[in-house]
Amino acid sequence: MGTVLVLLILTVAVIVALKSSRKHLKGEGDCCGGGTDSCSVKYLNQIVDRRKVEIEGIRCQHCKIQIQTIINQVPYLACGEIDDHMAVIEANRMIDEQEIIRIIEKAGYRVKKMEKI
Repeated sequence: MGTVLVLLILTVAVIVALKSSRKHLKGEGDCCGGGTDSCSVKYLNQIVDRRKVEIEGIRCQHCKIQIQTIINQVPYLACGEIDDHMAVIEANRMIDEQEIIRIIEKAGYRVKKMEKI
């Protein structure tokens, strides 16, 4: 009888975990402790440089918002919406690629590729 009860509890726990994992894998969960659905948009008066950056480690909407937020905190940078692990970063001066890499890596992500557009 005790074994059946333990198996029933484990089955329920596995079902709950699978439901949560399914949301996470679809990018709908709050995997990084987030839950925020939006990021404030930042506009620059003058665009001097623009880069397309491929970022590794994005798992959900919160990850995207976190990256946007840290980039938008830099006075001369602006980051719009991130689609398919690709971010477009604009600047009102020439972009130092190493600075962008440091900013993104400090947040726990990795720049796979960066190109001027």
